[in-house]
Amino acid sequence: NTLIPLDMLFFDDKGQLVNVVENVPPQTLDSRRSTAPARYVLEMKAGSVARHGIKSVALLLLPAGLQPD
Repeated sequence: NTLIPLDMLFFDDKGQLVNVVENVPPQTLDSRRSTAPARYVLEMKAGSVARHGIKSVALLLLPAGLQPD
């Protein structure tokens, strides 16, 4: 339920990108879920995936204190 459209990137336990949902419309309560098991979701302004050329080989890097066990 945000005020801007979003791209949602879902990452697994190892930080590997497992699913992308682009251009989620604003002000909706509809759930968006990953098609694969995911631990993290990164929400970005809609169009960011295309603009930055994000591909399925993307890896999420977390600071040391936030690394999964």
